[in-house]
Amino acid sequence: MERDQKLETYLGFSLKSNTIYTGMKLEEKLEKGKINALIILPSCQEKDRKRYADIKERQTNLTLFSYDGDINIPLILGYERLKAFGIQNRSLAKAVIDRLQELTKEEQR
Repeated sequence: MERDQKLETYLGFSLKSNTIYTGMKLEEKLEKGKINALIILPSCQEKDRKRYADIKERQTNLTLFSYDGDINIPLILGYERLKAFGIQNRSLAKAVIDRLQELTKEEQR
């Protein structure tokens, strides 16, 4: 299992500032349009992926990113299993997605 200090730092900032949401709280924030980035993890089922894609179509300010890499993000966030998480803070959301994209490119090499 890989680790990435930069990603862990960004996620740590998000946790500390209470701008990461999971589970039912994520669903509530998505309904209200309060989430800037939704990151879908490998454990997310296809029906949930479709539902998140439908939400993205309705909310133009939402960035949807599907991460299929090797880093165990649920563990970083303190969960055993996690299908998705949302970030409310716009700048932290951009930083996390940018880093995940960099890591995805590195893994493909």
